[in-house]
Amino acid sequence: MNLISLVLIVLFSLADEPTPPSVRVVLDITRGIQRGCVYLDGQETHCFPLSGGRNLEQTYNSPHGKVRYCSFTTTGTNLIPQVVQRSRYSEAFSHGLEYFVSFDEARGVGTHIGDISKHSGSCIRLQKADAKFLYDLVREHSQMHGERILSTDVRYDVIDNTPGRQEAECECATNYLRYASPQKYRAERICNGTLTAQEIFDEGQATLAPIDSLIETENVRPRARPTNLVGKTEAPSATFRPRARPNN
Repeated sequence: MNLISLVLIVLFSLADEPTPPSVRVVLDITRGIQRGCVYLDGQETHCFPLSGGRNLEQTYNSPHGKVRYCSFTTTGTNLIPQVVQRSRYSEAFSHGLEYFVSFDEARGVGTHIGDISKHSGSCIRLQKADAKFLYDLVREHSQMHGERILSTDVRYDVIDNTPGRQEAECECATNYLRYASPQKYRAERICNGTLTAQEIFDEGQATLAPIDSLIETENVRPRARPTNLVGKTEAPSATFRPRARPNN
């Protein structure tokens, strides 16, 4: 084998290898840890405290009636951010989510400003400076269409090694099928631990499809919410249908 052939083989083999994401956000919501870190090209650049879901099946008395849900934060590696919103209004909890970055849009789970001394519904709560840091970071390293992420160099790794967590989530997801659509919680894959980042991403894309249609036909921003409704309630319209899963 001559030198030119060897060089070509090396170049082709390198071309086949996927380029690793340049930005990785590691969020460890294991009880007793509750910490996140950002890595740029493998170098740790910023760490911060946080709080995740309660890991329980719960009933929440929302302004629109009782909402039953599984308060588990979505976990997995290589989760892809899908939507970045300066302010998102939670219809279930009737309050705003500031500096929101969704990494499981089908469930409405993401990072946002919140009280880190308490557990959330399912999202990851951050202090204001840290939520803004992630918000700006994702926007900087992503190609955007309005609030929708078209492509990004950012990946989220969400870890929860709390003892008994998977078993509890499996039971909650299975029970949830009694009163919610099966695809929302993907109980079988949750129970056997094979739920993949690609499945989470694909379900989120299906959720965002109607938003794409609005962007193209009406040129409106997706899921735009009022920015001055934090802590206020909003009366449901005649056509309102509460989401099966709250955004918190």
